Amino acid sequence: MSTERPPRISVIIPAYNAEATLGEQLDAMLRQDCGEPFEVVVSDNGSTDGTAALVNRYGGSLPHLRRVDSSARRGPGAARNVGAAAASGDLLLFCDADDVAADSWVRLMTDALSAHEFVGGGWELQSLNPGHHLAHIEPPVLTYVSFMPELPAHGGGNLGIRRHLFERVQGFDESLRVGEDIDLCWRVQLAGATLEPAGHAIVSVRVRSGVAAAWRQGWLYGRGERELRRRYASTARQLAQDDGVGRKARVRRVRVRASAVASRSRYIVRSLVHPRERVSGIMAIAESLGRRWGA
Repeated sequence: MSTERPPRISVIIPAYNAEATLGEQLDAMLRQDCGEPFEVVVSDNGSTDGTAALVNRYGGSLPHLRRVDSSARRGPGAARNVGAAAASGDLLLFCDADDVAADSWVRLMTDALSAHEFVGGGWELQSLNPGHHLAHIEPPVLTYVSFMPELPAHGGGNLGIRRHLFERVQGFDESLRVGEDIDLCWRVQLAGATLEPAGHAIVSVRVRSGVAAAWRQGWLYGRGERELRRRYASTARQLAQDDGVGRKARVRRVRVRASAVASRSRYIVRSLVHPRERVSGIMAIAESLGRRWGA
């Protein structure tokens, strides 16, 4: 009988037909400079390509790599929840199958979770998107949504959380196909914890290319924000009336809303002038439409 203790760190990667990109992320896991063992759980959400075979090929190189079948409950939230339930660690790190974590990512996220219960890492756009007009942008570590600026949010592709807190809020809301990461961030904070930035723990993000993909992603983002606005309308009003955060939040609300409008307008106008920026303009239009009419 083996007496080896399971790793206390679990990296969870939701995957759906990710054969084309998952290998880069698993290669990144091989390069991690973490000073202790960690496991990698690929939560396969019903892939019909070679995702499963790809994971099997990496099994000999990543000793704590496992693939779990999450096809019974579809969607990114469900895939992450199934992966977390199957994981052995008390520290849960989430990244995506089409991105690439920096070599120090596991170590830095683990260090951040030694001081905090819930953290979000930093983003990088250049390495996976050479020549893309957005590649020079440095995205903020934490983001704010204009209708509830009291609470920061973060993307699910670079999150770390202690298991007890994840289980206390019952993980990701599986009914949300988009915005489930923002929803988790808000529910964790409303439960009394804080979301802390871990900006040095970098994940390189792959920007969507192609008109159809940009339109679909923009529409889904807008529709997701519309649903979150509906769900959190009462909470947003209560937070806005809180004397302790009211004035600061009102200032942030104006800034966030103005920034969002300016960014969408800039993308739309520049896309009419610069063909190479057309994809961003299309995404901005689709997001605006989804926010207004998405159901």
